[in-house]
Amino acid sequence: MSKKEKPAPVLDEKGRPPLKLDYPQTFKVGFAFAIIMLFWTAYDFVVPLLLEHAYGLPSWARGLVMGLDNLLSLFMLPLFGKLSDNAHGKLVKKWGRRTPFIVIGTVCAVVLMVFVPVATLKQQAKAEELTTQIEAQLDSDTFMQPLLEEWYDNAVAGKEGSTNYCDLTYLNNNDVTRDDFVSLRYYGKMTSKKAVLNMLGSTTYYYDGNVVEDLSAASPVEGKTYQDLVDTNAAYKKYVAAGMNNYISNEVHEKCTKAEDGSGIKSLVVYMVILLLVLIAMATFRSPAVALMPDVTPKPLRSQANAIINLCGGIGGAIAFLIYTVVLFGQRLENYVIIFGSVAAGMLLLLAGFLALVNERKMVAKCQEIC
Repeated sequence: MSKKEKPAPVLDEKGRPPLKLDYPQTFKVGFAFAIIMLFWTAYDFVVPLLLEHAYGLPSWARGLVMGLDNLLSLFMLPLFGKLSDNAHGKLVKKWGRRTPFIVIGTVCAVVLMVFVPVATLKQQAKAEELTTQIEAQLDSDTFMQPLLEEWYDNAVAGKEGSTNYCDLTYLNNNDVTRDDFVSLRYYGKMTSKKAVLNMLGSTTYYYDGNVVEDLSAASPVEGKTYQDLVDTNAAYKKYVAAGMNNYISNEVHEKCTKAEDGSGIKSLVVYMVILLLVLIAMATFRSPAVALMPDVTPKPLRSQANAIINLCGGIGGAIAFLIYTVVLFGQRLENYVIIFGSVAAGMLLLLAGFLALVNERKMVAKCQEIC
């Protein structure tokens, strides 16, 4: 009995076997894009928080700072893309056209980015002290009543900026009167915790760290049960918390950032200079990193390869998400330093993996041979 003959391989019009995407190679190349997305995911989340908490910058100012990278991208990305296209020299002969930009840009960004939160530590300490002083008075009639009366009356009068503190339309839609609004307080000693990761399961209530067994019992606050405190806190979070956050940010900006000794402005200037240098460092290798995949991938396969590259970027973003989510569970002054330090370490690890797994010159030569 004769053996079945193997079907002849399908060849293209030039007599070559069909092209197949080298998935492992593409994934290795994607390490460069993972570095980029690891940084930008953390940057986009953390920097606005840092600008608000340390300097009390209003939302329009934070938006302006966050738009700096887009402004730099207009001329930095085409410039460094062209520079890497025309690169030559010893480093290019050793590593290829794109890799030197990726290595140098990543290392510079990592070194600089650690100083972003470090430059704000003193300013954060001042802002945190002021914030703590304000938050300690959220259950005080002496502090809260005149403040909430002013917010409500300014909103009724239609004064500019009043909606930052009191959303009159929202209050009216929920049938919250002036007296209701002015009476709201926040009792910080009354807390709650979910059974699973503080997100799922049954809720346990605490007052000043002690478990509350019966919410209907009288609380240490005169004339209020524990349930009253829970309800009042919930209403505060719904109707007052956003305005109070804006108030605290404004107080930080006026009393800390604009301090008479000029220390706040100096800190902000140093912070912005370092941030600008970090953005420049990141811009130097974004285009070369993106251009590397087309360099090592035959043209018909680039759409498939792009999906793998985006997957790598998603992994980088997920790493950043895990870092800042875990770190921000704790309330520590050094949180931002830990986040940026962890992101920097992650970028270096990805860069080490990239250098260990990617030989740009060999990959480019292989692609040119196939094509």
